[in-house]
Amino acid sequence: MKKQDKLIFLINNYPDLYTETFNKCKQELSDNQTIFCCCGRLATGLHERNCSKFKDKVDSAVIKELKYLFK
Repeated sequence: MKKQDKLIFLINNYPDLYTETFNKCKQELSDNQTIFCCCGRLATGLHERNCSKFKDKVDSAVIKELKYLFK
């Protein structure tokens, strides 16, 4: 399964768990960043909402945390 397929699987089959885990991972990654985002720009809240590299990191963290659901 590719990353997008895994995300679609989680959203369709475990929407509440996905949302909870997504918010938790997003907050953890945001708190762990210094002044700069993983892409090199200033890590403001507005930037994090629109940054594709940050979103990709969050998606990867969600998949890693919920990997036990893929069999």
